Amino acid sequence: MAFANTAGGTLLLGVEDKTRHIRGVADPLAVEERLASLVSDSIHPRLMPELAILPWRRTHVVAVQVYPSAGRPHYLKRAGLDADVYVRVGSTNRRANRELTEELRRFARGEAYDEQVLPEFDLAPVWRN
Repeated sequence: MAFANTAGGTLLLGVEDKTRHIRGVADPLAVEERLASLVSDSIHPRLMPELAILPWRRTHVVAVQVYPSAGRPHYLKRAGLDADVYVRVGSTNRRANRELTEELRRFARGEAYDEQVLPEFDLAPVWRN
């Protein structure tokens, strides 16, 4: 979800984070199926990552390729939009605050911040002849 809300990325299941040692997964088909169900059932709007089982020596790694999404912000259904929107910052996931969540919404609509209507400002001239 954080990948889809920012620049995309690849998650490898069966590879240790810090050491990058490849351990593999015991039942790659079951892992792939469980992951597909979790993504489908837990994230809104619906996210469609590419899932692949990659053979590596005597084991397998499950790769999840997530592309930047035009439907952002994506969030966990159980908590709702205001509580569980995450973005990637470097190699970490961070909870987005209200302002960042609004920026993600504007991006999805194709609007820039400086194109926003500001009804509290009057267009009348500030000086008179």
